[in-house]
Amino acid sequence: MAQDTTQDFEDAIRYPWTGDRNVERIAIGGLLGMFGFLFVPILFVYGYNLRVLRNVMAGETETAPAFDDWGALLGDGLSAFVIGAVYFGVPFLLVAVGWIASFFAFFAGAGIGGDGAASAGALLGFFGLFVVQLLAGVLFLVAGYLLPGAVAAYVRTDTLGAAFSPSTVRTIVTNRDYAIAWLFAFAINMLAGLATNVAMVTIVGILFVPFISFYGQVACTYAIGRGVAEIPLDGDSDEEWTANQPTA
Repeated sequence: MAQDTTQDFEDAIRYPWTGDRNVERIAIGGLLGMFGFLFVPILFVYGYNLRVLRNVMAGETETAPAFDDWGALLGDGLSAFVIGAVYFGVPFLLVAVGWIASFFAFFAGAGIGGDGAASAGALLGFFGLFVVQLLAGVLFLVAGYLLPGAVAAYVRTDTLGAAFSPSTVRTIVTNRDYAIAWLFAFAINMLAGLATNVAMVTIVGILFVPFISFYGQVACTYAIGRGVAEIPLDGDSDEEWTANQPTA
């Protein structure tokens, strides 16, 4: 990332509001998020974030992109959904299995009969639930750290398989610039969460939540894009490496 990390953070916060059509852009993103429960609208939001990532990684950081070429947005959105489903699907399945096993231990102990067996089953079940909860926190945190790097690998190479390549993803997520960018994105996400909590105090404010969320997503994506842009990957040519570096 740029040497002035404070400036990078400020640029990320400002980025979603750049350009002449900023209100229109945020309005579209917020409305799509508002109807995200229909699934297809949220894919366009995912696709837009990938467009932001692609532009920022290419050094186009002055103005946020417009909502256009909807077919491309949908295609990128589907790819982002698949990547996210895999990265979060694995820990989700492990946690689900752990919960099932813990409840089985609880009810199996109670079904054997006798206060001692029931107590042992309950103790084992509750201990299992505690371990599962702890494991879940770790797994989801790891997935949350890896996912932006995996998406960046896909955008950088334009190959879906790169998102699941251990060597490619490892090159990105173990880089110091990525770690700093991820922390920036995490901080921005916390600020957006705080803003949404404040907005939800009133009925009118609730209407602004999808727009605040979209703004935060774009700012987070900008931060990740800046961090990843300067990370060389295997197979990059000198020309590609130069072209991928930000101009500012």
